[in-house]
Amino acid sequence: MQLTDRQILVVPRQGYRRHSAGVVLFASLIVLIIVTLAVLSTIRRVDSSNMLAGSLAFRQAALAATEQGFDRAYRVLMGSAAASLQNNGTGNGYRASATNTDVNWRSEDTWANASTRVTDSGGNQQQFLIERLCSASGDPAANLAIQCARAGAGVAPSSLMEHTQEAFVPPVTAPIIYRITVRVLGPRNVTSIAQAFVTN
Repeated sequence: MQLTDRQILVVPRQGYRRHSAGVVLFASLIVLIIVTLAVLSTIRRVDSSNMLAGSLAFRQAALAATEQGFDRAYRVLMGSAAASLQNNGTGNGYRASATNTDVNWRSEDTWANASTRVTDSGGNQQQFLIERLCSASGDPAANLAIQCARAGAGVAPSSLMEHTQEAFVPPVTAPIIYRITVRVLGPRNVTSIAQAFVTN
């Protein structure tokens, strides 16, 4: 059969269309699944980022509350009379002697004699312990058996060490060192524990 310019050959395409429609449907389902997984992944990533940012904000607020706790403890220490610092205070967060053992600062027993908790506007509860770094309570000037950590304690200069092999002992009048430990309990189980050493 010869075709002229005006005749068109018509070929039935029904089998081809059926096969083509199945491939397009299958490909579009795969694309839909990939897009759905990408959207779910993005949503999860955004949620994780928001949770992390919220957690960091709570930690920063707890750190700011820790600073306030140090200020409060320092004011208590500086406002106390020298005679009152010779003995343990009950309920005010002061100890005239420090413990020699390792302290579990996360244990509630450690904080039994701490200051009363103060809650700030962010929901952070702060409390502090002030410890005089001495071996026992009492007046170290009157009782030389009471050993205290004092500012300036350390090793003698090397020229002195050549002649004597003794540690440099500061005079009894050197200021005693106090350890201030502040604990902040914040929202979402955020806990901040920090220490500072000061002299009176």
